[in-house]
Amino acid sequence: MRLLPWLWRRTGVRSNSTGEVHEPWSYRAWKWTWQRVPSFERGPDLFDRLQAVDWDVLLILDACRFDVLSAVAETAVVRPVRSPASSTPEFLEHARERGVFEGATYVSANPQTGKKRPGEDISLRPVYEEAWENRLGTVPAERVFRAVRNELDESNTVVGHVMQPHYPHICRIDGHTLPVPNGLHPREFKDSNLEASGLQALLASGAVNLDRARRSYEICVRYAWESASSFAASLASEGYQVAVTADHGESFGERGFVEHPVGIRIDPLVTVPWVTFGSGSNEGDQTGTEDQLKALGYVDV
Repeated sequence: MRLLPWLWRRTGVRSNSTGEVHEPWSYRAWKWTWQRVPSFERGPDLFDRLQAVDWDVLLILDACRFDVLSAVAETAVVRPVRSPASSTPEFLEHARERGVFEGATYVSANPQTGKKRPGEDISLRPVYEEAWENRLGTVPAERVFRAVRNELDESNTVVGHVMQPHYPHICRIDGHTLPVPNGLHPREFKDSNLEASGLQALLASGAVNLDRARRSYEICVRYAWESASSFAASLASEGYQVAVTADHGESFGERGFVEHPVGIRIDPLVTVPWVTFGSGSNEGDQTGTEDQLKALGYVDV
């Protein structure tokens, strides 16, 4: 299937008027076909797990693959679970239908939660409205954790939806949170027109190299995990039961797909990590919402 990304690049389209890159027609046709293939779910279901486990804090790492986090986590016990979605809007819709977050405070760095609330009876704290950093094009994980910690004084259960390792990729160097050097971030694009193009179009058309994208992503996964695991361990030491998971994964050419298209049920996109912390565990700058979604690679908002 690695031949397919090559085909997409051969048929990529760049707009003459704006210079933006668009998804190749052949790639769109491939997605359309797969989105209509019946899915046969395998493995433990994420929402079943959430309803069966007595958690106080749930940390959701946006677009985090199980296999990549497993390689980064080292000594932690990382188990695979199956998400019902391959994109955040789908995940939020399914969460609302299942009621898995009812009664919780949902602290979110993802502006999609402002469009699709993940529950009827939830208290939504849109951190993206107060902690968005223009220089990063996203909300760093630490700002979410700070808000989660504050909300724990008022709520019995808190969800922290962290934007990383979702594009644009950031990392921590010498105590500073920065875009991944030579990674996937608008600041690294020499062609300014590419900033307006969605990540899926950039990867499918060949405007951005898949190997470069995967390297950048893995660095961002490490940043997300180091931040999340440190925070989770701190909460666990205070007696809280904490779980870390993801809403969906990311694809770098598997079955011909890149990024995280809606409605595509392949392992890199729906097999996500599950890690628990706690004594009861038996597992180991302001910007508008529309601009924020575009900065995160969501084009059709």
